[in-house]
Amino acid sequence: MVLAKGAMGEEPAYPHLELLEKGTDWFDEIFRLDSVRNYQIGLSGGAENVSYNLSVGFFQQKGVIKRNEYHRLTLRANNEYRPWEKVTIGHNLSAAFSLKSNDDPAVVGQAYRLSPTIKPYNEEGDFSDSQNSSTGNPLATIAYLNKNIRDDRVTGNAHLTWEVIEDLSFRISFGIDLLNRREWIFRYEFYVYSTYQKLALKAGETRNVEFLITPETISMYNLKMEYGPEPGDFKVWIAANAEDESNEGLFSYR
Repeated sequence: MVLAKGAMGEEPAYPHLELLEKGTDWFDEIFRLDSVRNYQIGLSGGAENVSYNLSVGFFQQKGVIKRNEYHRLTLRANNEYRPWEKVTIGHNLSAAFSLKSNDDPAVVGQAYRLSPTIKPYNEEGDFSDSQNSSTGNPLATIAYLNKNIRDDRVTGNAHLTWEVIEDLSFRISFGIDLLNRREWIFRYEFYVYSTYQKLALKAGETRNVEFLITPETISMYNLKMEYGPEPGDFKVWIAANAEDESNEGLFSYR
């Protein structure tokens, strides 16, 4: 099978498809089938002057993208008390503690844009070069990402009701909504593609980096809509960078 020239007259990238091996299904490489677990335990009851409803829940979900996980622990307490005949005190409290790990929506876009002719790994067993300057190897993004978001949230309200006389009651209530969010992101090596690489080196470590420049990697459409390599200069940047960022915030709203 030989492919004809494209609409713009350029030669097809793969004129003999029958010579290619089985391609890479990048969606199969990044997606997975996994489980969702949800546990709930509740306790309710009461007596003459008290009623209670307590519950504990645990939710665990492993995302459809590899290494993506979500965990949540939930506590709830809905109680009501009658310390005196005409006075009622009650509260509804809920606390949730969640952890989300390695969530990066960019992975799907990378898998969509990569050619199926690219293999996930090279002969040395490392992540292969994507051969695409606009995206990277999604398996490298998944493997190198270490991102955790921890949310601790407490919400609830409490009230006091006093029956002054029949059909006339006085009620006071207040609510609370507290959120403490902590986020850790560490990505020591990001995209794996030929035109831009970030490499992590330990003290005393050295590494050789090779860049392969071909007519295909520098080809583009010019103003005449002609597709081909464009002459020009090439630049190589070598730099070191380290960042440590910490943020704290306090929010109040009504």
